[in-house]
Amino acid sequence: MLDIIQNSIFIEIAILLLLGTGLSILALKFKQPLLIVFILTGFLAGPAVLNIVHSPDLLKFLSHIGITILLFLVGLKLDLKMVKNVGTTALLTGLGQILFTALFGFWICRLLGLSSLISLYVSIALTFSSTIIIIKLLSDKREVDSLHGRISLGFLIVQDLFVIIAMIVFSAFGMDSQAEGGSIAMLLGSLLLLVVCLILFIKFFAERVLSFISKSSELLLLFAISLAMIMSGITELLGLGMELGGLIAGIALASTSSRDSIASRLSGLRDFLLFFFFVSLGLSIEFGALSSQIVPAVILSLFILIGNPLIVMIILGLLGYRKRTGFLAGLTVAQISEFSLIFLQMGEKSGHVPRDVISMVTIVGLLTIAVCSYMMMYSHQLYNILQKYLSIFEGRHTKRKVSEYKQFNYDIVVLGLGNYGQMIMEELKNQDFKVFGVDFNQENVNMMKKKGYDVSQADISDVESLSSLPILQSNVCVCVTTPSSYSALVTIDPRHILLQHLKNNKYKGRVVMRAGSNNEVDILKKIGVEIVLNPYQYSAKYLHMMLNRRKKLL
Repeated sequence: MLDIIQNSIFIEIAILLLLGTGLSILALKFKQPLLIVFILTGFLAGPAVLNIVHSPDLLKFLSHIGITILLFLVGLKLDLKMVKNVGTTALLTGLGQILFTALFGFWICRLLGLSSLISLYVSIALTFSSTIIIIKLLSDKREVDSLHGRISLGFLIVQDLFVIIAMIVFSAFGMDSQAEGGSIAMLLGSLLLLVVCLILFIKFFAERVLSFISKSSELLLLFAISLAMIMSGITELLGLGMELGGLIAGIALASTSSRDSIASRLSGLRDFLLFFFFVSLGLSIEFGALSSQIVPAVILSLFILIGNPLIVMIILGLLGYRKRTGFLAGLTVAQISEFSLIFLQMGEKSGHVPRDVISMVTIVGLLTIAVCSYMMMYSHQLYNILQKYLSIFEGRHTKRKVSEYKQFNYDIVVLGLGNYGQMIMEELKNQDFKVFGVDFNQENVNMMKKKGYDVSQADISDVESLSSLPILQSNVCVCVTTPSSYSALVTIDPRHILLQHLKNNKYKGRVVMRAGSNNEVDILKKIGVEIVLNPYQYSAKYLHMMLNRRKKLL
């Protein structure tokens, strides 16, 4: 039986998938990212434990395809128009975190006895945070659209840009570091030619080609995969590394109207093939080397888990954000990314990074991702415990904002300046009410300021932010923020925090609040909301009324 398993690649892959699936079920129970499970699957399947894998070359081949598609999808997200819209906060926070992690990471690696070149690779690898994991955790908590969620997603874009730059630079440096001047010039010339061809393709051909191909969904998927593989092959032949080819192929299609369709179709294939990449990483972890790797891995993990959140809190504090926003945003960078391991594999191909260093950083990934996941799941509880120690991360101009608006009395304060909130403010102002608006989205705030409204950016999930606003002096408080839960109020729901704030300060005005569903209407009324807005119900009634009118006319 054992001989059959060893001689059958199909059975070998089947057992790997079965093992990975079983461990993934356990991971869901303990709320851990599957990336950790995939690496553990490789470790358990390796020669140190079960000795299941006897076709490592096949796994490497599948993992290379997975990396190519992953990098293709990263490039696909980097539409130049989107990059231009990255806010100042995200840009400064992202660059600051990258610079801090790289410099101090390099210093720590040198103290651990690593050479300067290896320290450079490792320190840069430690600057990457996992977009997939952060978005998943924020989505699970319904915090993607919160203030700290938007800031986090903003500096993830900055990190993605840095990933591309780092891979381009180290591809050129790594693949031909021993070459003479002529070879290096040829390498740089090839890179420049690729960039020129990319710009021309985006400007003149990309949309036309995709408009024709997208008529067939099967052809669209085949074209996307073919382009990614062909570009990876070209950059590999040119000595730039296959990783760069996947990025270039994605960027080539990033500005097309078919981008989202391609991304949605490839995401499942990407996740399946990346399973083999992480299994391959797990296979490289050896029992014998663990004793020498565990201490430096723990030191680097503590640096990521503590140092990265601290620098984000410091930067956001200097930019005027409150300690709660800085703390919650800082937690999102308390782990390293799958790109960290891909980047180090590039170094291994170049002969710059030994296998045991990759194993050490893999352990760092396991530790930081596991701990960060729990830190983000219980972020609000952690903040409540630590908030009295976090005031040092707020800038002086942030604290001065507390009394800035309290000198004014407004008839009505509107919390939430999306389309619904803007319409409410405009209607109330037309009725000669003195209205004040609040939103966490700076774009919405700036838009309303241009129209002449009194508005402020604030996170109503933060009690201190609520205290800085002229809510308690108003006659009516209207909250139309998008509910974070559509079943019932939960403790992290901004509406719940607002109601507690009003109750604790014995607010005497009227409270108006938007419900997220019909089920919440009764709940909101029971806990003291005088007027409950249910846009969906109002829309249905309005539609019914209009149809009845039309029926009478007919």
